Amino acid sequence: MPYPSQVGIAFSRFQMRHFSSRYPKLERATLSYGPCQTPTLGFVVRRHLEIEAFQSAPFWRLVLALRLDGAAEAAEAAAEAAAEAAEAAAAEAAEAAEAAAAAARCYGW
Repeated sequence: MPYPSQVGIAFSRFQMRHFSSRYPKLERATLSYGPCQTPTLGFVVRRHLEIEAFQSAPFWRLVLALRLDGAAEAAEAAAEAAAEAAEAAAAEAAEAAEAAAAAARCYGW
């Protein structure tokens, strides 16, 4: 079984000869192929789509806690706000993952 570099070198040479005869503008361009390039390109494109789909949301909240009779109530309100923020972040992550999966299906990854 040939090494991946041998396959990449042979196929790159084939691509260059095949495409440069059909597309004169590619005459000086370098076309390369490698078994590792295709999955890596898929990872890069998937991450790019995730970054493009990202929508920022407020994360930090200002919580004022007064030490009066309601100290426990202020702590409970802060905990509820943190839980809401975590739920919103999880929903955004799920949406981004769904968008990435849709893009992967579209591009056949």
